Amino acid sequence: MIDLETLATTPDAHILTIAARAFDPDTGKVAEAIELPISDRQHGRRIDVETIRWWEQQSEAARSAALLPDWSCSLRDGLVSLRRYLTITHNVQRVWCCGPSFDAVILEDAYAEAGIICPWLFHQVRDVRTICEVAGVTRATHAAAHRALADVDAQIAAVIEAHGRISSTTPRAPASR
Repeated sequence: MIDLETLATTPDAHILTIAARAFDPDTGKVAEAIELPISDRQHGRRIDVETIRWWEQQSEAARSAALLPDWSCSLRDGLVSLRRYLTITHNVQRVWCCGPSFDAVILEDAYAEAGIICPWLFHQVRDVRTICEVAGVTRATHAAAHRALADVDAQIAAVIEAHGRISSTTPRAPASR
């Protein structure tokens, strides 16, 4: 599961935080997380006035976590770390996002701009909203909304619940002889 906090909503958005956690929707097992506050100026990446206004309306905790982290890394280092986490540490086969047209697209653009191979292919991206809708799972809002790692964890819980509902209602094909 990947979640971003950004300063725009376009593919070339300025990235504030990248968070990810590997998980298995079949077993509910979750791995350690990676959370990467990004510090550099990211020349050429978009900062949108409407998104700044939106951030002004968020909680103090969310704003502080995204805009004033205790530590940070460059976007390039963050992209390399995410790639290593997904491919080497966890051999992730699917990437989940709450709307692949946001998080995945922004990261794909950032990887291309940095000249780094994106750690997933287009057909490996999965959508939290779709599985929740199909399974009838209502995603609850949580106290730490818009804090990337808290969003990752809430989205994982929703996917695991949705996957469980779908798996328990889907008839299994008979074993072939």
